Amino acid sequence: MQRTGSFKIRGVANQMERLGAKGPQRLLSYSAGNYGKAFATVCRRLGHSALVLMPSTVPPDRVSLIRSLGAEVELAESTQLLSRLAERQREGRTFLHSFDCPHLMAGYASLASEVIQERRRRGQPPAPELIIVPCGGGGLIGGLASAFSALGFPETVVVGVEPEKADGMRRALRAGRVVDFSPASVASGLAPPHAGRRTLAVAQRLISHWAHVTDEEILEAQAVLAQAKLIVEPSGAAGLA
Repeated sequence: MQRTGSFKIRGVANQMERLGAKGPQRLLSYSAGNYGKAFATVCRRLGHSALVLMPSTVPPDRVSLIRSLGAEVELAESTQLLSRLAERQREGRTFLHSFDCPHLMAGYASLASEVIQERRRRGQPPAPELIIVPCGGGGLIGGLASAFSALGFPETVVVGVEPEKADGMRRALRAGRVVDFSPASVASGLAPPHAGRRTLAVAQRLISHWAHVTDEEILEAQAVLAQAKLIVEPSGAAGLA
């Protein structure tokens, strides 16, 4: 129900606020969908030139949507991504990471303050006992876990939820480093090819509870939400699953 249809705009706006340069910028990022929509929206509002690299496997309607928001879009095979990003940076574009960025996590952390404000409004203790957070690259869960810790609520348990076959953070935690792999899940927003290096460091320090759900469980949760008149993509249903 937020602008662009996801929480991503909170982080993107903070990323761009922290650029430190005045005037229009030539910016670059990589996204399969939600981050790209937020990136394109904020760039257009601030007058920046936006280029979004997208996987060649994304549905055409996502490409059309991001282009309609004023961004250029280039499709890239996964094996071409790093070289294409480097090439565009050499051409003078500034790269903003779509999940492994401290300013992005800080923007997402604004959700924690709103949870606390809402609980106080209801007369509840400010610190929730449990927060369940879907995890892809780790930006959202990293921001929330950091926020509750920094605000003095270490007793709040943060639980990360990953699709069983798109478990980049679980693989990284087991290996003690970022692991590249080929994820497969109906929840495409939770299926980057690896967790973030910075987000892994936060997970190692602050998050000890993880759950893994099947695609069938995610789709069942999505149907339950639809019955409650909440239309969400599979990634947004993983926490309920």
